[in-house]
Amino acid sequence: MLRKDKKTKAGVYPLYLQVIINSTPVKLPIREYLSLTDWDKQKSRCKGKGFSYLNNRLEKQEQEIKDFVNKHIAIGKLVTIDMIKRFYNKEDFLDFYGFYKTFTERKFESLTKGSQYHYTLLCKIMKEYKPVLRLDSIDLNFIEEFDYYLMVTRKTGLGGRANKHKKLKAILGSAYRLKLIKSNPYQDFKIKEPAPRTVFLTTKELSELEELDLSKRPNIELTRDKFLFSCYTGLRFSDMNYLKWEDTKNGMIDIVMIKTKNPVKIPLTKKAKKLLCKYVKKKTNEFVFKEVSNQKINYGLKKIGVIVNSKKRLTYHVARHTFGSLLAQSDVSPFYIMKLMGHQNIGQTATYVNANTKMLRETMKNVNF
Repeated sequence: MLRKDKKTKAGVYPLYLQVIINSTPVKLPIREYLSLTDWDKQKSRCKGKGFSYLNNRLEKQEQEIKDFVNKHIAIGKLVTIDMIKRFYNKEDFLDFYGFYKTFTERKFESLTKGSQYHYTLLCKIMKEYKPVLRLDSIDLNFIEEFDYYLMVTRKTGLGGRANKHKKLKAILGSAYRLKLIKSNPYQDFKIKEPAPRTVFLTTKELSELEELDLSKRPNIELTRDKFLFSCYTGLRFSDMNYLKWEDTKNGMIDIVMIKTKNPVKIPLTKKAKKLLCKYVKKKTNEFVFKEVSNQKINYGLKKIGVIVNSKKRLTYHVARHTFGSLLAQSDVSPFYIMKLMGHQNIGQTATYVNANTKMLRETMKNVNF
């Protein structure tokens, strides 16, 4: 088949071999390009004598896949799309970046835009490190050298390195389960996790941000307001960035969190409502705030930190820490904090609110079982 949705600048279309298994199609690139006038859609072949070689190649590839399928059916083995892909691509499937593309195409459907960005960034960094890379050449030595490259050459911090190793581990884990590699080298490589950051703002520091006059700098003012809104509600960046007016009914935020898929209901405080009034729109399906990337928000927060002469490193997640920490300091039950922040267990809440064992013990003293 010709992929009419992939027209090139030269005005030709890529040729693909389509295989359908249990009503699920998979399109395999033949790496040839044709114009619409050179393709016979009814016969699924090229027109004219000048394409006899290509037509013979198509016949051969088609027959090879049919033989592969029939061979497995004969021995009672289930044929899957991944098996077809591995058979068709043969050695090409062992190309790391080819597999990376297949993995992310499948994985991205269930990931947030933030996670997609980090997977894309990892691929870019790895191509800078090793432009040509086979799956079966990635061993423990490669992982350790790549870690050194991140740390020394790219000056990547512990948190950034841990994040990249987690994603590479997931990719290689998928390759191992598909039996493309004999083992996952991360079985012998321990990812060093950074100590959890517990940076949060005090009520005084929060007031300084609220009183800051940024009317002549609208972009930074938007960054400050989005940050403050998450200080008042505990919303993650992704949930705040895509918050719509229809999600704020009857004095509540009622959403399903993008990262965890957990539903959460958060009452709006007076300060949160006042901030919403500043950006009020007529259409309920519009975003509350103008959409901005996480990178730009954090860049803006860095500027704000300089303006207020803050000794703390301001990132967007500090807002979520601030929300949880100020609730804890106000003697709000850890259980309620857990609900408001959309956590599934109290352990997650303890990390965010800086709770210690003593605090939890004091809470339990008042419980009469």
